Amino acid sequence: MAKLRVGAIGVGGMGGGHLKSAQAHKGVKVCAVCDVNPAVLDAIDGPAVRKYADWRDLLKKEDLDLVVVCLPHHLYPPVVTAALKKGAHVYKDKPFAKDLADAKKMVAAAKKYRRRIFVGAQRKFSPSFIQAKKIVDQGKLGKIHFVRGCIHYYWGHVFTNTMRWRGRMAESGGIAIIDSGYHIIDAVMAYHAKPTSVFASTGKLRAAKGGRYDIDDKAALVLIYKDGSLGALTISFATVPGEFRVVLHGQEGTLDITPAAMNLYRADKLVEQIAVDDSKVNTLDAQFAHCVRALQRKEPSLCDMDRALDVQKVIEAAYRSDATGKVVAVR
Repeated sequence: MAKLRVGAIGVGGMGGGHLKSAQAHKGVKVCAVCDVNPAVLDAIDGPAVRKYADWRDLLKKEDLDLVVVCLPHHLYPPVVTAALKKGAHVYKDKPFAKDLADAKKMVAAAKKYRRRIFVGAQRKFSPSFIQAKKIVDQGKLGKIHFVRGCIHYYWGHVFTNTMRWRGRMAESGGIAIIDSGYHIIDAVMAYHAKPTSVFASTGKLRAAKGGRYDIDDKAALVLIYKDGSLGALTISFATVPGEFRVVLHGQEGTLDITPAAMNLYRADKLVEQIAVDDSKVNTLDAQFAHCVRALQRKEPSLCDMDRALDVQKVIEAAYRSDATGKVVAVR
């Protein structure tokens, strides 16, 4: 099978991680990269890799099968649409877009040009997620009636007012719900489908005293499902200690999932401890390999745009709920 020809747009920071995943994959050839920062381009190894300062030049001059895109959220639609129009599939970092309208524009472009968009959220490729998904799919928990989830960590830029574009709602679309929260919402929806409505609050008191940002730095969400089940999520990137956890409460059992261990309960008794170690797996590499395989074999993917669009719809409903103080239906 011929190697996929890959180009990467936005290769600093997280984009650099995605580029390394592409470079490490034996089934692709990284042909070209683009970044507005000359120092980022200078640091990229490989004489055969052509370098561009303007993404338009890359797309005009290169013949590519797949374009990896990692940019500030508000910049995605024109770049992604142009790549799709050129005939390339797109692999991009989460979130899908800064808002639902932008996400829908990219979905429409993908359908028009008959190309695929893969939206990465790499926690789905950790050992803990994979094993937990098997347990749920096997029906060991019975019907799930309540889901708890949290993602908490400490990002120092909040307290030094150095969040740059991420700290501006017009460019990022927010952080707590749409960016940090994307991981936990995506995970919960993979275990327990899409809620029908959401109640959310991001609070009015900022974590940083005198903070000059206008984005959400914390959030609490209640997810309401058609079958009567509930979900409760808490999110913050300005708290310690750090934690990523999902607890699934079913009529037959409860599964407590963390990156370091999983505990299975029957009633109030711990019946099984399942050892996992997410630190031993490069989830970015696993995610990229999964999407390449899905593309080459024309198979469904855990990163398909329809799944990502559903996550974006829940995020959009959460922000509408926060703005109105009401329970809001997911579009």
